Amino acid sequence: MKNKPLISIVLPVCDAEKYLRDCVRTIKRQSYKNFEVIAVDDASKDRSYHMLKQTRKRDKRFRVYKNKNRYGLSITLNRALRRAKGDYIAFMDPNSKNYYHRLKSQLSYLLENPKVGAVGAQRKLIKSKSRVVSESNFPTEHEDIQKNLLSSETIQPETLMINKTLLPRDLLKFDSEPYPFLYTNLLMKIGNYAKVENLERPLLYLRKYRKNYHIDIENVGKTVEFVKLWFKTRATHDQKPPIKSLFTQVLGAR
Repeated sequence: MKNKPLISIVLPVCDAEKYLRDCVRTIKRQSYKNFEVIAVDDASKDRSYHMLKQTRKRDKRFRVYKNKNRYGLSITLNRALRRAKGDYIAFMDPNSKNYYHRLKSQLSYLLENPKVGAVGAQRKLIKSKSRVVSESNFPTEHEDIQKNLLSSETIQPETLMINKTLLPRDLLKFDSEPYPFLYTNLLMKIGNYAKVENLERPLLYLRKYRKNYHIDIENVGKTVEFVKLWFKTRATHDQKPPIKSLFTQVLGAR
C-alpha cells in the first residue's frame, strides 16, 4: 500500500481493566502501523486510566485523556473525535480484540471504493476465556444495511472505519441516545452523503458479556429511546425506516 494515511482509533474506556490489556495488545500488533489511538477514560473506578498511562509511556501513538466526572459514552466519544488527526476513524471497544489485519483490510477497502464513507465487518462473539460462541452474518450492501438499521442488527458499531473526507466537517458528532442507538443515528447521517457497507470477513472478537456502556438492543428499557429515534429518523433522513420496523421492535420488547 503506497498511500499510508493516518488512522485515528477512537477508544472510549470505562472500568475496563479486566480485558483492556488484550485490547491494547491487538491494536499495537496491527499490520498497518500508521495510526494513533485517542483513548478517553470516563472516570473509571478501576485501574483502566493507570493502564492507559503506562501504555502511553511505551507507545507515543497512544494519546490518553480522562474525564473529570463520568459523562457517558456519547460525550466521551465526542471528546475523542475532536482530538482525532486522521482522515480515517476506526472505533474500538476496550473489552474486545482486533484481528491482525483489521486496519489494513478496512483502509484498503475504503481507498478502493471512493463512494463508501463507512465500512464495518463481521464479528465473532466470545465469552470471557475467548471461546467463540457465534459469528455474525451482517449484510454487506449499503441498501440492505440502511433499510434495516432500526429493525435488526445489520452492523457492529465497534467494527466501523469511517472516511471523514467524504462527509461534512461537523457531521461526526454523537447525539445523546444510549448505546447502540447513538451509532444508529450517526450511520443514518452518514448514509445521506456516502455508502455504508460491511466486509464479508470477521475482523473483531467481541465479548458477549460486557459491562459499562454496552447494553444489548433487546433490553425492554430501550424501547422508548428506539421510538424516539424512529420518528427522528423519519423526519430528518433520506432513508426512511419502514413502519414495520417500529412495530417489530416495540412488540418484540414486551
